[in-house]
Amino acid sequence: MGKVLSNPPSARYGGSVELHDPLTFPQYLAWKDAVDTAEPHRGEGGNYTLYCQALLPGICACVEKWELTDKQSGASLGALTPATFPATPRISSDKLLAWLVGGIGSLVSEADETDPK
Repeated sequence: MGKVLSNPPSARYGGSVELHDPLTFPQYLAWKDAVDTAEPHRGEGGNYTLYCQALLPGICACVEKWELTDKQSGASLGALTPATFPATPRISSDKLLAWLVGGIGSLVSEADETDPK
């Protein structure tokens, strides 16, 4: 079983996702490539929308199971892809994206931690 992320901090989107755990090399490399591609668009002077879009292939590669819903309609968002990931409403989409990035980042850094013994 993978790592489950529940209850995204979004007014519009709810539910959970299950991340692959552990990530395989192809999944990890897709994540790393997405982060590297997004980096030039990050921060002051960057294009935040392009930054978000660049992260999506890496995020989608790391998700094993999507169980997200639209809280307003109750409809399932289905298995999201970079082409179907919701871009609006912007605040809710940004919170959903940040939640996923944080969860994957945590999974990756947990795997990189050294044994304190």
